[in-house]
Amino acid sequence: MSNKRAFTLIELLVVIAIIAILAAILFPVFAQAREKARQTSCLSNVRQLGLAMMMYSQDYDELSVTCEHDVEDIAELYAWYQPLFPYLKSRDVLRCPSIGTANPQFYFSDVFTNANWAAVRTDYSINGYFAHHVAFATFSSPAEQIMIAERPTYFGAFDYHPWSESDDPNEWEAGFLDGSGLWPDGTVNPQNQGRHSGGSNNVFADGHTKWHRFSQTLLRGVPGAGPAGMHNRDNLGPGD
Repeated sequence: MSNKRAFTLIELLVVIAIIAILAAILFPVFAQAREKARQTSCLSNVRQLGLAMMMYSQDYDELSVTCEHDVEDIAELYAWYQPLFPYLKSRDVLRCPSIGTANPQFYFSDVFTNANWAAVRTDYSINGYFAHHVAFATFSSPAEQIMIAERPTYFGAFDYHPWSESDDPNEWEAGFLDGSGLWPDGTVNPQNQGRHSGGSNNVFADGHTKWHRFSQTLLRGVPGAGPAGMHNRDNLGPGD
């Protein structure tokens, strides 16, 4: 007589339950690990952009790039990253691996379309102060002054203005930035909560890069810091 014994139904159900529990525990961990890898890849991208800006400034009398974003025709566009091409190895550094190929809403909807966006797309936005040949000496705290930031996944824009042009000093273009939690009109956007573990990678005016939650960039309670915090550390007036 054979002494072989098969699994009972209860034993099989217990094994399946254990596997299901392990999967429920491990899948989020794997997802976090994948996103952490994407965050690291994105940080490498912005680091290269920061180095390119530093090399550009050394060749152009310590000035930042100049560009043209306010256009009426796509042919007139001279994006902020174009002057940096001689210092970059690849255009791939303009793409954040966490965004994918989703088409965003456009700020200049009469100029940009899904078709031409693919040719000019960037997932990083330049601080408006650095878009028109500003002298780096203008900024007294370069290590606390953001120069390049991440745009929201669902909104396509090339730059943002960290100053207010109204009587309310809080009315600046926070919604143009990833992790702000806002649409550009100031209403809440639940999809704009920071795609890298709730935060974003930033390039500073001294060339270093760092991950921050958006709230950390505002420097709440820090003496001398205005509403825009690290985006306008010296509380400068409106730029171009």
